[in-house]
Amino acid sequence: MAPILVAVLFLVFAAGSFCYYAQHAFINADAWAVYDMARSFDERFYHGTLIRQFQFDLDYGSSYAFLGPVLVYAADALTGLGIYGHYIVTVLAGLGSLLLGWVILGKAAGGMADERRPPAVALSALLLAVVAFNIWELYRDVYRASTIPIALFFILAALALLPRRGDLTASRAFAVGVTMGLAAMTRFDVNLLVLAFAGVVLATAGRRRIRATVLYAAGVLLTVSPWIVFSLAVFGKPYASDNAIVAVAVKQLHSLDLILPGEPTLFSDFDGWLARVSLTAADFLNILHVMLARSPFAWVFLAGVPVLALLLTGWGLAGGRRGGTAPEADGAVAALRYPAAVTLTALAGLLLFVGPVATGYQMNTRYYSMTFLLVALALLGWTLAGMAAAEQRLGSRGPRLVLEAGLVGLCLAGFPTMLREAFQEGWPPLRFNEANRHAEAHPDLMRCVPADGRTLLLFRYTSQTLQDGIRFGVLARRVVLIMPNNWPEVPAARKLAFLREARVSHVWLDEAESRVELVDEGMVLQPVAGCTGFYSVGTP
Repeated sequence: MAPILVAVLFLVFAAGSFCYYAQHAFINADAWAVYDMARSFDERFYHGTLIRQFQFDLDYGSSYAFLGPVLVYAADALTGLGIYGHYIVTVLAGLGSLLLGWVILGKAAGGMADERRPPAVALSALLLAVVAFNIWELYRDVYRASTIPIALFFILAALALLPRRGDLTASRAFAVGVTMGLAAMTRFDVNLLVLAFAGVVLATAGRRRIRATVLYAAGVLLTVSPWIVFSLAVFGKPYASDNAIVAVAVKQLHSLDLILPGEPTLFSDFDGWLARVSLTAADFLNILHVMLARSPFAWVFLAGVPVLALLLTGWGLAGGRRGGTAPEADGAVAALRYPAAVTLTALAGLLLFVGPVATGYQMNTRYYSMTFLLVALALLGWTLAGMAAAEQRLGSRGPRLVLEAGLVGLCLAGFPTMLREAFQEGWPPLRFNEANRHAEAHPDLMRCVPADGRTLLLFRYTSQTLQDGIRFGVLARRVVLIMPNNWPEVPAARKLAFLREARVSHVWLDEAESRVELVDEGMVLQPVAGCTGFYSVGTP
């Protein structure tokens, strides 16, 4: 009954959190950027109305490759829910990731043939879900319409394709490459993991390792080739990304900055770049410490699961059943190959920390969730593999009972924090916010934001009014530009040049901010009648 009780509690939580976030979801600029690209498929391909990068051709999106917008476009076409199609995609990706986790853990346990093992596998999958919904913020990305759960889904799908026993075949290596390529087509920051996963292919392909690795690389290249072709044709670069310059710059930059030409990079000043990255790495380690310190469940999980894994795996590695044969011992060792592959993937997942550290985005802890979940999956995989091997050695169900008791305890330990964080404002009915679906829900902006112009939103990135302007621009298909993050520090001459180059016709000004930081004397602004904060931009 314990697995059933834990499963029911978790399903109640999952249903409640879905309803809660459907009403209270914070759909941020990243989600609107993906939806903007999805809507461009019916008009001019990847020609956006939300301009938020200033390094390449302003008229085209470079923040995301094609897969996220394609999935959101399909969801919108099928449901008619608009931006909430993105919400549905991420919810399904999050659910699919947990189901794939179940498959992976089943393989780690030696398959599902033994009828005594499924309860332990199910409880391990539930514990993985509790981890995801508890301390590492994946559920926040699921319900804010992020692409992180989509990328995680394809990474886990590639892991699930690896064989439980025997060598990875060349044809399956190609399929794994295609799957990892889909992850790369979702988020640019998984590219290092995609490259490192070639090591997992090498380790699991046996005598076919060279051929399998070549076919893995071919699958990846085939899948990402549409972005390579588009990037070369539009931006003149083989693999354009709006964060590329941020990662290699000596100075701490942001992808939303208006970056001046000739900015020093690691290629011209490696020591300066290394000094900056060393500071962000130290801050990153401090952030990890703070994250763990504020979560008692994290300590319980990180202490309890490795102890179970070591105990049970040690039993299994001792050999076959007492008095058993050498082939039985060899079989016990062979059964640990799959959890070893999962562990290699988790180690490769540490490379996902490189992006936040290199770009200086280490404060955004949601970027850590994929790595944490891969590590959790590897630890749980070893507990199951060890349980299976120990059962074979002892010829009894004692290891299974010990593991299941430990898993039930850990699942129940994770529920209080999960519930407290998820339902701070109660459990509301399922309702989508119409302001996120229809431009007509914003009559003042319909009147003040020109349909045939380009409006620069002079608001800080944290301003809710900026978020309103972004939302309206995408819904109404009216071109809006986010204020460059470093706008107050940009020289006046460069600001005027930017206004000309970007063909800005209007600005929406945050009247609560000091004009000295937002408007220079050379900017000719004329108030728009009846529209507070709106100005037309004249020729200097």
